[in-house]
Amino acid sequence: MARRKIRIVCSPTIMISTVLAMVVLCGLHIFTVVITDGELFAPHLIAYGILWTFCSWGISILLIIFGARRIYSIITIDETGVSRSFLGVFCKLRISWDEMAEATYMLHLIPFLFFSKTKKLSTMTYNKAIAVKDAIQISLSKRRYAVIMQYLQQPIVNLSAKEEAYYTGKK
Repeated sequence: MARRKIRIVCSPTIMISTVLAMVVLCGLHIFTVVITDGELFAPHLIAYGILWTFCSWGISILLIIFGARRIYSIITIDETGVSRSFLGVFCKLRISWDEMAEATYMLHLIPFLFFSKTKKLSTMTYNKAIAVKDAIQISLSKRRYAVIMQYLQQPIVNLSAKEEAYYTGKK
């Protein structure tokens, strides 16, 4: 098999669900303004209107700001290692295959693979692992697993034989 380089979104599921949440929140705001016939911002309802605007649009903006590191990360996997960049432009973190401390499998609604330069993530919970600054996280699929295993020289921690058989296609 020829070695490949892939560029992928950290987690398409998280990205799609976040965009849908933003659309729903903004849509609810617009719908509310339309059904109240603009009365939402009438003098006697101005506090409610401001609060509702902040809740619907503000939460959408906060989702973008605070989720940017995970939601809009582009992960590049090639022969040099794994790197994470914001929208594929600004490279924030690069881990070469030689300096990788650990590759850890975690299941949190969907399967994730974490790469770490310094910390052992296998002892952490998922919520603590995503907070580690020098870790790269990707959702795992059969295609991604095949590309990663071309380069990874160490076993994946917490990956059971049953799960490995699923990703390799062996029974």
